[in-house]
Amino acid sequence: MIQRKIRRAIQASRAPNPVRTIAADVLPQRTPSVAIGIGRTIESTLALLNLNFGPRTLLIPDPRANGTPGPRLAYSVASFLANAGDVSIGMPIDLSMTDSRRWKSLATSAGARVLVLGSSGWERIEFGDRSLILEYGDFPAELRAATTVVALSTPSDSGCIPLWTEIVHPNTSLRARASGSAVFELSMAVDAQYVVCGQVGAWWLIALAEPAIAAELIARGFERLRQRLKGIESIGPWEDAGVQHLSSLGEAGTTTVDLVLDSRLEDNAGNGIARQLAEMLGWQLRFSDDHVGGAK
Repeated sequence: MIQRKIRRAIQASRAPNPVRTIAADVLPQRTPSVAIGIGRTIESTLALLNLNFGPRTLLIPDPRANGTPGPRLAYSVASFLANAGDVSIGMPIDLSMTDSRRWKSLATSAGARVLVLGSSGWERIEFGDRSLILEYGDFPAELRAATTVVALSTPSDSGCIPLWTEIVHPNTSLRARASGSAVFELSMAVDAQYVVCGQVGAWWLIALAEPAIAAELIARGFERLRQRLKGIESIGPWEDAGVQHLSSLGEAGTTTVDLVLDSRLEDNAGNGIARQLAEMLGWQLRFSDDHVGGAK
């Protein structure tokens, strides 16, 4: 990871060559939508959500998550979607040869293809009045070419949204990192849905969420539940600086959550975890026997 950061710092000195400049209000504000599945394995929990994103889906695995369950989540989602249409896994342009081979092998075995993000050029997106810090950012052209962009996150204490610092042009990444909360403004330029995966005790929790602030709250909530089991005290999801920054920009973060539990489970521990999460976030639970997610 340190070597990759050095490479990105060197690349940041090279001026990007944007394909085009997009002057817009970034993304319109949207009502949050969240569905959470709780099960014993990643695969069985994904099946509860019944993901359906349509053709030309671009999966963006979190480049920071090289260990389990990052690749496992990417493989499971790609395999699940491969029969429904053209699925690609997007890789940052500056991955090491070892990491590139690993992700290419994973994509092939899952029936997906690999897209090297930025190889088709970069698009400069101007943030306009929606941003407090960044004026513009340079993003891989492949993001807008896809019908649906799905970001996959297996968050730790770093949250979900910072994954975009590994995807944007190194120059944009360095400018965002230097400004702290600006990292979270990057998410306003990407029309993405998020699949957030976390493990709490023996349970796997997977959320399908949009927009970015809802995904970040879920990621922070998953991590807080995990810490609570270990007796670790930490701030709540709403107290996170990045969440508060997005909220100050007008991003809505309250919602009703569709909760899908594996009906084969004999105890209600998963139910209890879901209620703890909802209470932590101030959200309402709506229990569902089935949720078809991903279709816009």
